[in-house]
Amino acid sequence: LIIGSLGAAMSGNKGIPGSAAHYERAVAFGKQSSCGTFVDNSITTSKYTILTFLPLNLWEQLHRAANVYFLLMSILMAAGEYTPLFQSSVKAFSTASVLLLMMFISAIMAALDDLARHKADAEVNSRSAIRVDLGSGTEVKVRWQDLKVGDICLVKKNEEVPADMVILGSSDESGRLFVETMNLDGETNLKGKACVEKTHKEIAGATSGDLQKVSRIVCEGSVVAEAPSKSIYSFVGNITLNGEKLPLMGDHLLLRATVLRNTAWAVGVVVYTGKETRVVMNSRKAPLKLSSLEQATNRCMLVIVVLQLLMTIVCAVLYTTTKGDYIDLWYLESGEAEKLWLPDILAYFLTFFCLFSNLVPISMYSTMEIANVAQMLFVSKDMTMYDEATDKFARVRSMNLVQEIGMVSYIFSDKTGTLTQNVMELRQVSIDGEVCGKPATAADPPSADGKKRFNGAEEVANARNKIGEAKVAKFAEILAVCHTVVAEKAADGELHMEAESPDELALVQAAVDMGWSFQHRSSDQLKVIADGKEKAYQVLGINAFTSARKRMSMLVKRETGEYVLLAKGADNIMMDISSSVPSYLKGQLYQFACLGLRTLVIGQKILPEKEALAWVEKYKAAQSAMTDRDKQLDELAAQVEVAIDIVGITAVEDKLQDYVAETISRVKKGGVKVWVLTGDKLETARNIGFSCSVLSDNMEIIIMDTDREN
Repeated sequence: LIIGSLGAAMSGNKGIPGSAAHYERAVAFGKQSSCGTFVDNSITTSKYTILTFLPLNLWEQLHRAANVYFLLMSILMAAGEYTPLFQSSVKAFSTASVLLLMMFISAIMAALDDLARHKADAEVNSRSAIRVDLGSGTEVKVRWQDLKVGDICLVKKNEEVPADMVILGSSDESGRLFVETMNLDGETNLKGKACVEKTHKEIAGATSGDLQKVSRIVCEGSVVAEAPSKSIYSFVGNITLNGEKLPLMGDHLLLRATVLRNTAWAVGVVVYTGKETRVVMNSRKAPLKLSSLEQATNRCMLVIVVLQLLMTIVCAVLYTTTKGDYIDLWYLESGEAEKLWLPDILAYFLTFFCLFSNLVPISMYSTMEIANVAQMLFVSKDMTMYDEATDKFARVRSMNLVQEIGMVSYIFSDKTGTLTQNVMELRQVSIDGEVCGKPATAADPPSADGKKRFNGAEEVANARNKIGEAKVAKFAEILAVCHTVVAEKAADGELHMEAESPDELALVQAAVDMGWSFQHRSSDQLKVIADGKEKAYQVLGINAFTSARKRMSMLVKRETGEYVLLAKGADNIMMDISSSVPSYLKGQLYQFACLGLRTLVIGQKILPEKEALAWVEKYKAAQSAMTDRDKQLDELAAQVEVAIDIVGITAVEDKLQDYVAETISRVKKGGVKVWVLTGDKLETARNIGFSCSVLSDNMEIIIMDTDREN
């Protein structure tokens, strides 16, 4: 209990009276005074303050062995020069002045670097946010740093989220919204989020100016949230409205530094601020960085000092044992200038140690500093590293690490979004074994309107006569319905779609060319236009795609009253859960993979009404569970995702970035080893390896595959 209470106090959390989980936090809407004491919403990424700059910078500079060496030598020379401790013929000023100059230059560079961090912090902390005044129902503009836990915050489209907050509602009827998380995890894919269903149903349809309606709905309510955590994918808590307690999960938490993309506005209650937000807890202070050259220099310093000690010992011993033979010679000064405080052997040891200090040239370090500055200027103004698209030059973030670029031995890279553009286009499909579409070629003209994503629409139309209308409709239905895409109409009437995955968006857009056009979705309904007729589907449950499951499925109810499970996923997983594997499947998967295409197997399953409704009840109970929610949902998904009838295959192309092959080829000629990690099938990975010059014909290629018999 003592340890738990101390942890709560240190994290700024106030215990919830009567709650066993005293590390949680209770947040009352719009009532900061009742939310306990929490950190403010300001952030600090700088290393120094005015008071700490001198001691911290000195401490960092003394991590250089050369600085420590010359500092000690300066002190030793001064002792020999101004006291009768021993005789020193080297002036302390000659070493100390150069040392101070070099340390001063390094301190100035560190100060300028940290000043840029201070300016960036000030810019972020002073950004404008919108707080909803629950009393008057009006917008109040505040700085980010002035937001507090319990505030109701309004975020508009394309704005950055100022703090971690639970989403209460948005302008979108479906309750789904998408955020860009590039600032958080570096990924370009949009991530789906969901509003709290109860509050969203009341708020949905309001305008951002209709804040009085928002105020009435959320004026009485509270959230109990878990303690601040580093996890950006999970969240556990509950929300209480009018005495009803509802569960909260990761999809309900909108994280600081993400950008709202597809809805006009979203409103939420702030639960974590400042250094307790996910993005700040996952960041770390700028570490002390020593380049390989500096580390090698430090090791050389040790060797030189050992050599200097050996020479000093030999000279001191020889001098003290032989000085009686020549000390009285007439052309030398007779006798000692003054009595030394130390014994002769120790005094002359220090004398020779100072004389041999020139073994370590202090000019070498000043030359290194000047070279670092020059290299930084060359890199930051190099026109061959200028990017016209963003109008930016290369940026040097650490001056003493510039030379590290020439010491890179290995490059480890992922494929999607790094070597490829992460812009997906559906190239080919297989419907009940009938292949439609053509592989990409260099001669393919670009799409005129930017919308058409599938070049096999004519072949699909022919397939209707060959294999039957029902099979083609079944295939297109899965593409148009089984997804989490959100559509909204722009001001010009055009339908604009947002998706978590570019693969999913490519499939939905391609379905349009097959006669099935996705139109709209709400929290429990989805509408499409199929061959000119509108169809509505009741969404009963969504089993989301995860890296562990490698598939997604959706249970829907058709207008005819049929309950059907639509599914799509990785080929090995779908074959495992299928009722039977079609004879054409493996051969066509291999064919698509050899063309470098990403494949998905799609299928469906008709459920009896009794079985479907029983599963939906369990699904709703699992969604409301306060513990092991994800585990229960995965188990339920596995129960229903069995005996799937495979309908066909989709094959999507992810084009390479411009100049990837040329860049990798040049890097390899420089002696750098390149490794690429991808989750594609073996044949797909091999094809792309040759396309981007990671593999070549003159290589000996070794395949280690645990799935193969031989």
